[in-house]
Amino acid sequence: MTRSTKRMRLQATKFSALLLLLTLAAALSAALARAQPSSFQPMLLAFDPKGDRLFAATAGEARRGSQLLVFPQPGRKGSRPGATLDLAGIVSGLSYDPESKTLFIADATDHAVLIFDQFDPRSATRASRVLKRFNFPTGVYADRGRLFVADAHPGALLIFEKGMEVEGQRRPDQTIGPEKSGLNGPFSIAADLDRRRLYVSNFNGVLIFNLDNPAAPPDRVPLPKGTLARGLAFDPRSKRLYIAAPMTRSYFVYDGERLEQVRVQGASSSFPFSVAVDPEGNRLYLAGMAAEIGVIEPASGGSTEQKERAIDRWIRWEGEPREENPPSPHEPAPSPHEPAPSPEGPSTIRWDPRSPFD
Repeated sequence: MTRSTKRMRLQATKFSALLLLLTLAAALSAALARAQPSSFQPMLLAFDPKGDRLFAATAGEARRGSQLLVFPQPGRKGSRPGATLDLAGIVSGLSYDPESKTLFIADATDHAVLIFDQFDPRSATRASRVLKRFNFPTGVYADRGRLFVADAHPGALLIFEKGMEVEGQRRPDQTIGPEKSGLNGPFSIAADLDRRRLYVSNFNGVLIFNLDNPAAPPDRVPLPKGTLARGLAFDPRSKRLYIAAPMTRSYFVYDGERLEQVRVQGASSSFPFSVAVDPEGNRLYLAGMAAEIGVIEPASGGSTEQKERAIDRWIRWEGEPREENPPSPHEPAPSPHEPAPSPEGPSTIRWDPRSPFD
């Protein structure tokens, strides 16, 4: 490889990292600009299939830091969020390992991964471990004691063999760089354990690494060229990977061979940016630059053949009463002179900030 080629690749990598920073900054600044003492701007999601809990990272109160919200039984209509956790930095990645009951939060402000072992939102006040030495940490995934961390700049996948005990400024046991792997602004990580596949979203698609040999050259999900892939979620029951593609206002469904693009009806701006799946309830949760979390049910089955899906209901934080059937994201509210919408339409899970947490 010539020096000029290396220089061009380095410049492209730096540009990609800058683009990621701008993407996140734009989303989070929009959230913070509208943040009030009772704000709700979910950008990142994770799901606990064993505890039936949905985690959402949102802008902090009074425009400071971030908040982690925990929704117990989010599939139940009328469900309310439980405990919240205040975070000093900006959350750039969110992941939960149901086997070890460990919550991972990537902190872009402190260039660290916050690790909450045996996470209990009712009693957790600080991380049990903090792992540092990152530039811009994003996606995190735990696999049989190993810990995978995506570092968006310069574009690397870091592997820690003793993920259950690693902390501090421990060097990774293995680093997969951008030169041979094609990593370019990696953001989210998901895995198909049966097929031993590790999926990593990129600025230009999704890479497929071999879990047993991650250093081997990765394959690619056959996404359209130039697709900006962000959030990932894998459903172990249906064996389907869900890919959030905010620039096309859609998500992709990949079963390991076939790929389907599903547009979100009425979506605007960068939606969806993040995705989480409930395998037991067969539900899909979507979040982005909107003051709500969209719920699609069923997530898989015959409905996935549709090329466009409407949000079935919304999870919103609302301190004031509002119509039961909300408009699509950023859609103007209906005129007060229009007839009330049908009660069979989408419903809203309301969070009254005046109510005590569970």
